[in-house]
Amino acid sequence: EESIRKTVFYGAIAILLSILLISIYVIFKFRNLNKRLELDVTERTKELNDANQKLQKANEELEKLSVMDCLTGVYNRRGFGDLLQRYWKICSRERLPLAVIMIDIDNFKVFNDTYGHLAGDQSLRSVAQVIDNMVQRPGDFSARFGGEEFIVMLYNTTEEGAAVVAEKIRSQVEGLRIENEELSTFITVSLGAAAMTPNEDMEPCSLINAADQALYRAKKDGKNTVVRASALNSS
Repeated sequence: EESIRKTVFYGAIAILLSILLISIYVIFKFRNLNKRLELDVTERTKELNDANQKLQKANEELEKLSVMDCLTGVYNRRGFGDLLQRYWKICSRERLPLAVIMIDIDNFKVFNDTYGHLAGDQSLRSVAQVIDNMVQRPGDFSARFGGEEFIVMLYNTTEEGAAVVAEKIRSQVEGLRIENEELSTFITVSLGAAAMTPNEDMEPCSLINAADQALYRAKKDGKNTVVRASALNSS
């Protein structure tokens, strides 16, 4: 009987030890599995974050490309329109003047026909660089408006101030001395400057139209000159 009790006792201990060992094994196995799962989740999360960052960067690049002119590196017409709308509202709220300069390269078609599109593209880049260098203040922007036409927006600037900037641009472009042998001259630009203090009854297109009319007068008056929109009203 004593022998039977010992056998049962040791058998029970053996069973308990077996259960304990199995439990320890299972615990360690699941712990390792959890660690592997945690590592896997961490790696997958990192991969997902990296992918999201790349996607966000790609979307930002696409958005940037959609508002930038690929040839000259300045804003395109769409990008300028977005900026004009934004600053129009700011100036309307703060009762500040907003100025626009319309710029057109004189006799560009003749230059393009004479020297070819590659030379024409290079001259567009050179002129765009001159213009962009003149608008470095926060709230000042330049854009290619289309073809050989550019546009500048000047935040909190009067027409008089815009005309000063326009004259500097005109002089700098003439100073590039990009020769147009067909006309025995160098590339020049004509510019129209206008400014308004926006309000809720006005639209941004009215400012562009005013500058465009001044540009038209500059072309009509012999080119390579600056005309202020207010001069049209007084003439």
